[in-house]
Amino acid sequence: MVKKSVFFLMLACVFLVFSQIGSVSADSSYQISKVGKPITNSTAITAVSGNDAEGNAYMYILLQGEPAQLAVFDLFNKKMVDQKALAGSSSGWAIEVDEKGEVWIGGTPSNKLYKYNPNQKKLTDLGKATSGSTSIHDIEVDHHGNVYGSTSYEGGVFKYSGGKFQNLGQAANGKTIGRSLAYYPATNTMFVGVGANADLIAWNLSSNAKKSILPQQYKNATSVYDLDQAGGVLFAKLENKQTILMFDAKTYKFKGELTAKSRGVSKLAPNGKDVYFTNDYHLQKMDLQTGKVTASRKTLQGTEAVSLDFVKKGSKTYLAGLLGNTGTFFTYDVASEELVVDHFALPAAGVPIYNLAAGPDGNIYISSYVSDKMGVYHPQSKTFSSISRIGQVESFATVNGKFYLGVYPAGVISELKAPSSPTQLFTIGNGQNRPVAMTGVKGTNYLFIGTHPKNGEIGGSLTIYDTIARNHSVRRNIVKDQSIISLTAHQSYVYGGTSIFSGKNLEGKQNAILFRMKSSSPAGKIEILPLGIKNPRMIHALAADAKKIYGLSDGNFFSYDPQTKKTQTVNIVKNTSGRFNNGTLVIGNDGLIYGTVEGTLFSVHPGTFKKEILKSTGAERLTKGADGVIYFTSKDELFSLKAHQKVMWGKTELLKGQIGKVTIKQAAALWKRNDDGTLEKERTLKPGEEFRVYRYLAEKSGLYGVGGGLFIEKNSASVHYETPSKSKLALLK
Repeated sequence: MVKKSVFFLMLACVFLVFSQIGSVSADSSYQISKVGKPITNSTAITAVSGNDAEGNAYMYILLQGEPAQLAVFDLFNKKMVDQKALAGSSSGWAIEVDEKGEVWIGGTPSNKLYKYNPNQKKLTDLGKATSGSTSIHDIEVDHHGNVYGSTSYEGGVFKYSGGKFQNLGQAANGKTIGRSLAYYPATNTMFVGVGANADLIAWNLSSNAKKSILPQQYKNATSVYDLDQAGGVLFAKLENKQTILMFDAKTYKFKGELTAKSRGVSKLAPNGKDVYFTNDYHLQKMDLQTGKVTASRKTLQGTEAVSLDFVKKGSKTYLAGLLGNTGTFFTYDVASEELVVDHFALPAAGVPIYNLAAGPDGNIYISSYVSDKMGVYHPQSKTFSSISRIGQVESFATVNGKFYLGVYPAGVISELKAPSSPTQLFTIGNGQNRPVAMTGVKGTNYLFIGTHPKNGEIGGSLTIYDTIARNHSVRRNIVKDQSIISLTAHQSYVYGGTSIFSGKNLEGKQNAILFRMKSSSPAGKIEILPLGIKNPRMIHALAADAKKIYGLSDGNFFSYDPQTKKTQTVNIVKNTSGRFNNGTLVIGNDGLIYGTVEGTLFSVHPGTFKKEILKSTGAERLTKGADGVIYFTSKDELFSLKAHQKVMWGKTELLKGQIGKVTIKQAAALWKRNDDGTLEKERTLKPGEEFRVYRYLAEKSGLYGVGGGLFIEKNSASVHYETPSKSKLALLK
């Protein structure tokens, strides 16, 4: 009977458990809530035009979003006739129409190939092209209908034929970016533009012979960004240049330069001698036989061409092109030379979130991928606003109440005074374009900035900005050939973590390092710290509390004690991808360390090092708001994470459904209600025992229901009853 009673009481949870609220919570109950989509936009990445089997002329536009979208527009009535989601992709750089009018699409970061049939309005997901890449940058279809794609970060080319993928390998040793493709059927040669730095490879698909044909003076460019072949001439557009190089596609002889701002040139015009491009907001026609260039009479209204394709409308031939990324396009009657500039109403979509941080004003600032819009979440009003003309923010930091942004692609450091657009302070330069880590240090005026180099450069930098004197210094390659990708401040030091993926293949040759330097001496030496982790490749996040430094390295969470110089680790995920931007850490108000890595949201207890996986997929970046709430991102959405906060009533926790509590003053009976409604004494209660009360019955002198079918009789001499205050009850809601 005793064993039965004790077991029954345990199941019923009727005894109050006295628990002190300590500095670190061990409660594993969390609430994840969707906050909303901070940024919506209509951003056209690229496009292609063509005719379906019935002769309808369409422009196929790839839109950024979660997921990315294919929007199909009738060119001449401007109506959207179809829209398809590109599952698994948030963007797409590659799109091509084959001779049958079918559309081939390359996804990012899925590395997927898709096929769209305009006659059936059917999209087919053909799967991942290669195992080691994230992006398909360009697509070409040969005269046999074989599909080729160039990829990053393998810098390779794949072939899709007969329903199967074949990885043809890397175009050039050491070149990880396969940026562009052009096919010359006369010699079965695929031209591949690669980076970084730039090279142009002529790849004979029959013999498998490869030859670099880019003149040496152009190899300092980042990549060969666009390739087109028309009339036996190869056109190669250099990245971030207004220069197109021309080659003989058969002999590879360099023919000279062409000034152009468009993304390459058109295919050969129906007359067999002209190609088109845009420059200085005009459509330009080049006669391949004479080299003469003629500009259109009308302008393109302040934009340049992203795509250039010939389509038919009845017996007439038109050149059509997307202008910019907002839906503006043009049609050009080749015979009459009539140029019409118009606009499609692009559908809006949620924009993929790239980064976020809590600002000094208590708001959450959210940077988007590719789009220059920044979302702002206002926790007090639970509303969103936006700020334009920002760029892609790689890092945020607050110094003495001022909010700083590190912006890609120019490596710009700006100060933001919301709701105004940011003020640009300086550009880091020195071959750096990604300010991926920033931290301010209390008690100083310094902003420390860690950078990753632009493509083609080797080694990052540590930049120190004096926010009072408003000057900065750049310490390039402070860790030779490595990027500074994480920073945090602790006591009188700044701690930094590096990545070996900094423009040079160092895997297996060097390890990432943890270092520190005196925050008051930004020009001083760095101290390399013993991390105790085997062959780290990246230390991609750092945070600190009063005692220790916490970090992420290749999917491992670690703590470093500056006093003992000892490291403790726990694995979170087995494998990590990327080069630098794949992990975040914050210290929660409950003392736990919260983080994300490879889509996993987790917490770690700093004392026991017990980890808890809170979300196993989809969690990307996180920050802690001024309200103590953890905010994290997933694709285009913002979420909040709230730990279960115990509502304490004296020494005990107040639970939902509880109406009061009783304290035994003198010996009293604990009653059990039988199935027939009678009461049977369970045991005698001792003075000092406490019970939660969940209901009250007006039976006998009154019965307090304490859960599990058990009751205590109302008796002011032996039982003290209390009810919680309204404020306590409100905290439970």
